[in-house]
Amino acid sequence: MAMRGVLLESSVLDESASVEKLLFRLGYSNLHVVVLFTNGQNPSETEDSLKKWGLSEVVKVVTVGADEDVVEVINKAWPVQASHSVFVTPNDQDAVTRLAESGWNTVYLGQGGVIKASSIIEHVDDVFAAVATLNKRAFGVELLVVGHVMKWSREKDFLKRRALPAVPTSNDLTFVPLQTDRSMEAQLAVVDIVLHKATDEIVNVDTSLQTSDPADRIQYSDSIQRLQRYFAENPDKCIVDPIHRLAPILDRSLTRQVLVDLEDAKVSDTTVVRAPHSCEVKDFVEPHLTEAVKVGFPTIVKTMMACGTNDAHTMAVVFKKEGYENLQVPLPVVIQEYIDHGSCVYKFYIIGDKVMHSCRRSMPNAASMAVSAGASESVPALVFDSLKSLPSSFEGDGKPVANTVVEGDGSLDVEAVEKAAVWLRKKLGLTIIGFDIVVQVGTKDHVMVDVNYFPSFKDVSDKEAIPAFWAALRNAHATKSGSSA
Repeated sequence: MAMRGVLLESSVLDESASVEKLLFRLGYSNLHVVVLFTNGQNPSETEDSLKKWGLSEVVKVVTVGADEDVVEVINKAWPVQASHSVFVTPNDQDAVTRLAESGWNTVYLGQGGVIKASSIIEHVDDVFAAVATLNKRAFGVELLVVGHVMKWSREKDFLKRRALPAVPTSNDLTFVPLQTDRSMEAQLAVVDIVLHKATDEIVNVDTSLQTSDPADRIQYSDSIQRLQRYFAENPDKCIVDPIHRLAPILDRSLTRQVLVDLEDAKVSDTTVVRAPHSCEVKDFVEPHLTEAVKVGFPTIVKTMMACGTNDAHTMAVVFKKEGYENLQVPLPVVIQEYIDHGSCVYKFYIIGDKVMHSCRRSMPNAASMAVSAGASESVPALVFDSLKSLPSSFEGDGKPVANTVVEGDGSLDVEAVEKAAVWLRKKLGLTIIGFDIVVQVGTKDHVMVDVNYFPSFKDVSDKEAIPAFWAALRNAHATKSGSSA
C-alpha cells in the first residue's frame, strides 16, 4: 500500500538546507505531514514559521509532554494507517521500537539503528526518495518515479496545484525533487523518468559561436550539465525531454526554420495557419536595414534568443523606418510583421496527446499603440519587456492591456490550430509545448507568433491539465521503453 504520511522528529529539520522548501514540498505532496516535538522541545518557532510560510494547514505540529505516552499521543493525532506511515528520526529514541512494532516504517537520518529493516538516508531532503522506494516495493514495476528539476518558483506553483505528489497518482506516478547541489547519479538510482525545465537553468548563450549544432551555443548550469552527461552515458533512460531538442525553440532563428513549413503543411482547407513574415538582421545599417524595411510596418523586433539571457524579453514595435535608428534591442534580432489581432492572444498548450487553450488580453492593434494618451504625434518605435504589460497609457480597443484570461471573439478555428499542434509536436519531437496564436484582423489568418517549452499551462483547468500532464509522462516512458526494447 502507498505511503500516505510522514512524521518528522523535529531535530531532523536542522539538517535541511531549506526547512521552508522541505516542508512546502512535503505539505503539498498529498502526504499527511507532522513535526514531532518531545522531551521538552519548544515548538513555537516552528509553528510561527509555518504560519509565516502559509503551511499551517498542510503541516501539523504534535508536542508530547514529559508525562505523556509518545505513541499514544501520535496515534490520536494520526489519521493514516501505521503501515502507510514513515517516521524520520536521527536516532533510536523511545518511540522508534514501539512505532515499528505497530507497523510504522522507520527512516533513519545519517545512520542505522535497532530497526534493521529500516531505510537510511544521508540528507533529510532524501525522504522523498525513501518514500518512493517504499512505494516502489509495494507497487512493483508499474509504479514510475519521476525526478524533477526546475526553478523553485515554478516548482512551488506546480506543488500548489498538487501536480507533483509523493503519493502515487491515479496512473501510478510518484514525484521526487532532485537536489541540484548534489551528485545526480546517486539520486537518479530510484528514478524512472527525469522531468526538467532546463530553460530555467541557462547561464550563458554565445550567439557568435560558429557551430554545426546550435545547441552548443547554450551553456546550462552545472546540474543540467550533469544530467546531460548522465543521459549520454545512459541513453536507455527516459528524460522529458532530451535537452538537445530544445534548441529550435530557444533560438528564434531556428524557430523560424521550423515554422517556415507550417503554411505549406495545409492543416486546414479553410483556414490559413502560418508563421509571421519575418527576417533576421545583425544590425540596422545597409543592406540589413533594407531587409528590415521589406517586412513592412509595423514590425515587432525580438532578440535572437527567446530565453536564457537578461535581455531575451526586450522587444520593440517599430512603426516607421526611423524607428530602427539607435533601437535599444540587443543585436542580432528577428524582425516579424506586427499582426493586428484585437488585443487577444490564444495560448495553446500541447501536453502529450492533449491540446488545450485559453485566451488572454494582449497587445493592442498597432494604431492604438502608435499614439500614446495625450500625444499628438506617432512614435517611431516602442521598446518594452514582454514579461510585463505595456505602459497603462497604451490601450487596445478601449480596454487596458493586462495579462488576464479573457473571452475570444469567436474567430478562432480550434480544429485547424489543434491540427497545427499535432504537426508542431511531431516536428519538434517534444512532449510539453506552448505556442501563441493570434487571429489577424481582416484576413482571419491564424498566425503562430511564439513557441516555448514546458509552459505552466495554468490558464486551463487543472482538472484536465494535470491528468494530461501525468499521462504525458507515463506515455513518454512507454515510448522510450518500447524504442529501447
